[in-house]
Amino acid sequence: MTTYSIFRIFDSPREERTLLVKEDKVSSKTTIAIGPERDQPTWRWVGFDLGRELSKYFNMKFFEKRRIPPCDALILIKEPLPLCLFDRLNLDHVIYFPCDHYRRKEDIEKDRFLERCSCIVSHSKELADTLKRFNPNVFLINHNGKYVLPKMNDYKKDGFVLWIGFSIYIPYLRQWLLKHPLEKELVILTDWPNEERIPGNVTQLRWTPKLQFKLMSSAKAAMDIKGEDFYQWVKPPEKLQTFIASGIPSACNPGPIRAFLKSLGFGLCAPDETERWFSREYYDDTVQFGRRLREEMSLEKIGRDVKEIVDGTLAK
Repeated sequence: MTTYSIFRIFDSPREERTLLVKEDKVSSKTTIAIGPERDQPTWRWVGFDLGRELSKYFNMKFFEKRRIPPCDALILIKEPLPLCLFDRLNLDHVIYFPCDHYRRKEDIEKDRFLERCSCIVSHSKELADTLKRFNPNVFLINHNGKYVLPKMNDYKKDGFVLWIGFSIYIPYLRQWLLKHPLEKELVILTDWPNEERIPGNVTQLRWTPKLQFKLMSSAKAAMDIKGEDFYQWVKPPEKLQTFIASGIPSACNPGPIRAFLKSLGFGLCAPDETERWFSREYYDDTVQFGRRLREEMSLEKIGRDVKEIVDGTLAK
């Protein structure tokens, strides 16, 4: 395992060796239940895609709500189990992906479910560091690069800047732009375009997968802005990683995501560093780092990483 693709937050090297040695003892006929199925982006992206990929290695069962089938291990996506149900089902191996379930740090501190899990899997280092206080078995993995372009973009001398996200996050973008005006055209791709006044030359469009593909393919650059509240602070870097892995020079305001990418060897621009952000040199750096990300964010790689976690959990 490497700190770039997947890692366990271990207390000692001996603990890591013990986990890895035991993995080979797990049967390939293991039954894994994954759910609950929901008509929401998190399930479609994290849950279903992961379950389909894990079917290469395990007998996978999808479940709705709390209708959990008999299984050797349970993978929970976003929704924790009520402790009364946890006890009634007598579950031995529960692997929890909290995703963006916790809005406040206080919500984590009072959730006794976390300490009952066999392990927790996070896409955010900041969230993983927080969760380790409540469960020592925490893993950090990459998001599946579902929207990474099939091939990297060529360098563009000019063009628009792209922002993609839910409309509830547009106020963070607006506050940044009020203090740091953007000279280039900004295209916002969101679920509910609105009339909120945003400084500069701005176009808002309604998100579709097809339009995201088209705009990412033609954008000069991309940006993301995070707020300073806990929920924003523990957001994963997936959006920026998707841009970078697609060869799109990207920028983000100072915070945990920039620090995380720096620890991996990539100096992410701030959106007010426009000379560097729009330069050919930064594009070249983006492409070089993006090649690494394309492999690390592939669904096949994510599936192998989670299989390793499942095998190690069952072998204990």
